[in-house]
Amino acid sequence: MDLDTKGCAYTWVNNRSGEEAVKERIDRAVCTMGWRLTYPEAEVYALPAIGSDHCPLLLTTEVKQNRRKKRFTFESFWLQDDECHRVVSDIWSHPIVQVNVTDYATHRIDAWLADISQQIGNVPDFETIAALLWQIWKARNHVIFRHQFTKPDQLVDSALALAHLHITVQNPHLQQQLKRGNKSPNPNTPWLPPMQGTIKVNIDGAFPIAENLGAISSVIRDHKGNLLGGFTNSVPATSALATEIQAFLYTLKDLLQQGKHHFDLIIETDCLIMVEAINHERLPPWECRALLSKCEAILPSFSNVKVQHCRRSTNALADWAAKAHGRGSLSANWASSPPPFLLDLICNEALLAGCTLFPT
Repeated sequence: MDLDTKGCAYTWVNNRSGEEAVKERIDRAVCTMGWRLTYPEAEVYALPAIGSDHCPLLLTTEVKQNRRKKRFTFESFWLQDDECHRVVSDIWSHPIVQVNVTDYATHRIDAWLADISQQIGNVPDFETIAALLWQIWKARNHVIFRHQFTKPDQLVDSALALAHLHITVQNPHLQQQLKRGNKSPNPNTPWLPPMQGTIKVNIDGAFPIAENLGAISSVIRDHKGNLLGGFTNSVPATSALATEIQAFLYTLKDLLQQGKHHFDLIIETDCLIMVEAINHERLPPWECRALLSKCEAILPSFSNVKVQHCRRSTNALADWAAKAHGRGSLSANWASSPPPFLLDLICNEALLAGCTLFPT
């Protein structure tokens, strides 16, 4: 999870003036849910930049003393803002959340949570509800202080990732594995890392995102679960299969352009028809034979590449990236600067697979 930074609004400048001046917040501090629970008072400050184009970040875990208890206040202007009402409504009515929020008076958040927990149906767990409330509060702060608006889909994605990561870290079996230093992959995990020295690429396609238009994604990781690169794109397509094949074709071209065609590669997809057609285990549908011919023309350029099928749950990262691109909620630089949900999903899959992302 991302630790909110106080102090300077921007952490990097390009030291230019006028229209060429660029200011960005590219430096940040992240932590796990377990670390945050251990240091609830921790704060991060962006200090003024001296002799550098980056602001130094100061992390403090000291508990502040003599803090006055603040009186609870509610900003009533929220109720008059139609956009705020729409965003909050879209979050709680999201297909994955489906919490019925009605206009009734309540004076305590715990009473509201108790009422939600008694609702009959597919009610989210407490971790998910708490994460949603936290993301709504952060979005409110971004609007007021930074004038940045976040789409409801992104807020829900980030909340689900935060809740899932918290549940995963609290799993006693995972904690025992981490204490023992067990790094052997579990065959029941969502994503299996490749052997050391091999690169795994997960690809997926989403169709349709518009009329005759699909979205494709490619995610590259190593044996430790580190994100090495990836891309998303919109492609013309007439079927789901054509979209999946174009994800494979664009991935081959991207790997060639990066000079990774001499590496040991595994390309995974949850499209069984495409895998069988590429491996000559079945005849491809006639409408996709032209696209497959382009793929087969490029494959001889690779030294050692294996194309294999995987479960949809194993392909969750590429699936989310393709759908997020189709919704227009994924930034162009997501591979170099992953959004919180994507970063949490990468760490979550790596931990479940027994990988060690960070040295200990």
